[in-house]
Amino acid sequence: MPERRRRIVTALWADAARELQATVTELAPGRLEIRRGQAVAMVKGQTLTLNAQSSIARAWDKPRVYELLADAALPIPEWLAFEAGDVRAAQRFLARGPVPCVVKPTRGSGGDGVTAEIRGPRQLRRAALSAARFCRRLLIERQAEGDVFRILVLDGAVIDVLRRLRPHVTGDGRSTVEELMFAEYDRRIRADGDAGLKPFAADLDCLFSLERAGLSLRSVPARDETVPVKTVTSFNRAEENHSLGTAVSPELGAEAVAATAALGLRLAGVDVVARTPLGGGIVDVNAIPALHHHALVADPAAATRVAVPVLSALLGSRG
Repeated sequence: MPERRRRIVTALWADAARELQATVTELAPGRLEIRRGQAVAMVKGQTLTLNAQSSIARAWDKPRVYELLADAALPIPEWLAFEAGDVRAAQRFLARGPVPCVVKPTRGSGGDGVTAEIRGPRQLRRAALSAARFCRRLLIERQAEGDVFRILVLDGAVIDVLRRLRPHVTGDGRSTVEELMFAEYDRRIRADGDAGLKPFAADLDCLFSLERAGLSLRSVPARDETVPVKTVTSFNRAEENHSLGTAVSPELGAEAVAATAALGLRLAGVDVVARTPLGGGIVDVNAIPALHHHALVADPAAATRVAVPVLSALLGSRG
């Protein structure tokens, strides 16, 4: 999977370089030198020099991010940080309601260790154990309702918006949910392109999502029945991502820009959960946003070539 991601990301930068009449030299696998005239940009995968290391470190700390967003009067879910070895405060938070809640590591990315649809103390303990594999300090927050929108911000402007649907399987009338998930997992392993970038395992987020729907891994969906099997959109596929261009309300766009500025970032992927792209709550700010998500969408012809403005900023940056 890392090799597949490297090839896709390298192709994104090569496409942007052609558009900007720049040259690309691969110094090492995934490490590129891009030149246009006297300007030079260095990229390593999707790690860029646009954001200062101190700002990236700040964005990596999710409780600190929420504190800064709250100071900026931006909409965020109610949350609480706690230690994996002591869930008592988290249990009180859960009992106070409303539910469901989400548990996640306070550091990390890509949806690793994130479990939603938590409604009781037993689910909370299991989610805490799962998240603790990635970080001992954890976060519990109220689960927002709606779709996930990724708003990509560069130098104070929104350059693209994705609606990221939750991963699902489609029934054939005879296979169990587990068998359908294994089939999707096998498809991703065999695929040589974007489909193979993420595994598709039945984790706690999957089990709790199915429980909420009154289903289990042994359930047999009807033919053409769509069954959401996860809440974490990082594990979805290209067909579940839809490019909206810059079609968000001025208010939501301003909130995403303000969230990026609050963390001292030039480039960020701001994740918002909302029922429509007109407004919602901010649940994450990514200082190293995965640009390939903006290329791997249901309608590739509608994809925004976000690497072009990002590379243009890099070439004009003093880095």
